[in-house]
Amino acid sequence: MSLRIRTLLTIGLVTAALTAILGLLFSQTLLRAFAEAEVRDTERDVHHARMFLTDELRAMDVLNHDWASWDDTYAFIEDANPAYIHTNLVNETFQATHLNLMLFVHTSGRVVWAGAYDLEANREAPVPQGVYDALGLLARPPEEGTRGLLLLPEGVLLVTALPILTSEEQGPARGAVVFGRYLNSDIQARISAHLDLSVTAHRADRPQDWPDDLRAAYPSLSPEAPVLARPLDGARIAGYGLMTDLYGRPALILRTEGPREFVARGRMALQYLVVTTAALGLLVMLAAVLLLDRSVLARLAALRADVRAVGAGGEPRRRVAVRGQDELADLARAFNETLDALEAARREREEQEAQLRRLAENSPDVIYRLGFSPFRPLYISPAVTRLIGYPPEEFYQNWRLLYQLVHPEDAPSLRAALRGDISPEQPLVLRWVSRSGQVVWAEHRHFVVYDEAGRAVAVEGIARDITAQKQAEEELAHLNAVLRAIRNINQFIARERDRERLLQQACEELMTQGYTGAWCVATDEAGRAVRGTAAGCVQEGFPALLQAWTAGTPPDCARQALAVPDPVITPDPLACTTCALHLPYRGAAALTVRMVHGAGSTASSPSPCRRASPRPPRNSASWPRWPATWPSPSTPWSRRRPSGRARSVSASWPGTR
Repeated sequence: MSLRIRTLLTIGLVTAALTAILGLLFSQTLLRAFAEAEVRDTERDVHHARMFLTDELRAMDVLNHDWASWDDTYAFIEDANPAYIHTNLVNETFQATHLNLMLFVHTSGRVVWAGAYDLEANREAPVPQGVYDALGLLARPPEEGTRGLLLLPEGVLLVTALPILTSEEQGPARGAVVFGRYLNSDIQARISAHLDLSVTAHRADRPQDWPDDLRAAYPSLSPEAPVLARPLDGARIAGYGLMTDLYGRPALILRTEGPREFVARGRMALQYLVVTTAALGLLVMLAAVLLLDRSVLARLAALRADVRAVGAGGEPRRRVAVRGQDELADLARAFNETLDALEAARREREEQEAQLRRLAENSPDVIYRLGFSPFRPLYISPAVTRLIGYPPEEFYQNWRLLYQLVHPEDAPSLRAALRGDISPEQPLVLRWVSRSGQVVWAEHRHFVVYDEAGRAVAVEGIARDITAQKQAEEELAHLNAVLRAIRNINQFIARERDRERLLQQACEELMTQGYTGAWCVATDEAGRAVRGTAAGCVQEGFPALLQAWTAGTPPDCARQALAVPDPVITPDPLACTTCALHLPYRGAAALTVRMVHGAGSTASSPSPCRRASPRPPRNSASWPRWPATWPSPSTPWSRRRPSGRARSVSASWPGTR
């Protein structure tokens, strides 16, 4: 997901969350405040409705005052003048004053005149009995008068009573004038028109006529808390006002009902707020996107293009452009610094690798690294070509060549080393078969490379050519064997008197030193064979050699040994086709030694039998010369052998098959 989309989603989610939070917050606070204000406004309307009735009573007081503080009334209450009645107390008076009841009561409690009128039917009506029952409160009103409500079976009567005084409002009071007006639909309509609300009046003594909401609200009304407002639903609200009668008892409940304009306005304000917030969020989103595109994304795109160009160009010294002085510029500078550090590290690494590669390529030893999983050569130094004739590339192309070049007898040791059965501290000696077929001895010192999980991932090592060392060790062992044989033969010469047995013991001694075959011939002063014996592989063909020598045709090796004081080495006896022993010497070299006693000599030719470890074919130049302690005429041999006698000893040793 791109940064632009993430930014848009983030701003959108934040805007939606902010709108939801503001909506929830204002619905819990703003709408609640509007609802409370609406309740207060409805309670004020109820107060106004109650005050309307109070004002109605005051208006009746004003009218009553004109009648009660009048000299004619002051006289009428005493004499009941009929002219007063015919002039003033007529039906037209009721119609003009909108009164339903007029009583003139003497201070003694006597009703001087009483009349009632039905304004709706325009006819006289009887005076309700309840009015007479209330005369105890109305007959002697205080100076300010008495006013209130009176519950009658005929209806709720608004009653006002004032003391009868002179026109100058002088007394004493001779009685009271009582006016009454029913709370009819006309008054309720005027209250509704005044408040612009639906106003209804409900008698407190007739709960069966109440609406359900009034029944639920009535327990909360009392003379101490006469006003209450409650929502009916989401669109309507009702107010309730309790009014008491002249006795202080609940008499009337004014019920107002109107639309919930405050809450509707609050909801509208909330909608405006939500819409405004959403619009502002969109504007912020657009502004953020434009700012992000201009200040961030465009520069990031340029920086990305520069980075890709650096990566694809292959120019180590190329760097990205630094634009501005803000965080993106710092990022570009940091990237360039990182490239500088990587370039320096790369050059240092390349220099180190070049040094290591030069050391590895110029080292006479073979340096290698073999990887596991899968098994393959990861690196082999060029010294392997000089050592066994195969270049490293052939090992990379055919990893099985690593196994194929190991001598079959050393393959178990190689497998044991790869399994980890051989400790890395212990040198591993293996024989390789070179391209030319020669056996090369190599000493391996290796160690296993592990990854972070502790798994073996590779083996690294150095292979050193120790062929010369092995040859020297074998030659030393061979010379020691020859010296031991000569020492023992000298002992035989000093001890043995039987010449035939002496020669036989000399051959057997050579055989015990590891030679595959040996023969000894004693010659006369002319170099002709006198007697001889053989043992081992040359025993079958020796009589033919002895017969030819006795006839005057010694083998070439014996003729050369009789002519020189040093041993004569024949690397490949098969080339001596005229010799009767050239076939038994197959795969072995021959050593012919002359031992002189006086004018005679003895030729001996031993053949070592060390065939267990094949080694490269030897030539005469690679072998050391016979030691200077070889027997001479001054040795005990010359002293113990008669003059004119000579013996010849010959031996052979194996070459590489």
